[in-house]
Amino acid sequence: MLASCTTCRFSSLDLGKGPQAGKLLCRLNPPTPAAVSIPTAQGITVQVLTIWSTVTADDICHQHLPTGKLQ
Repeated sequence: MLASCTTCRFSSLDLGKGPQAGKLLCRLNPPTPAAVSIPTAQGITVQVLTIWSTVTADDICHQHLPTGKLQ
């Protein structure tokens, strides 16, 4: 079996409606926080988002753990 992100237990497809919708994400490490400024009638507000690492089906990180295998 090829040890790629598509067969790794840490990868998942984002089914949400956010900026990473439809992308394959790696959930091995914690997400990275990102701040987005949004103009409002009172000035500017900041919204904090968490962004997971985006991977492709062919990526390999050498920390692969097959789906269904427990440690």
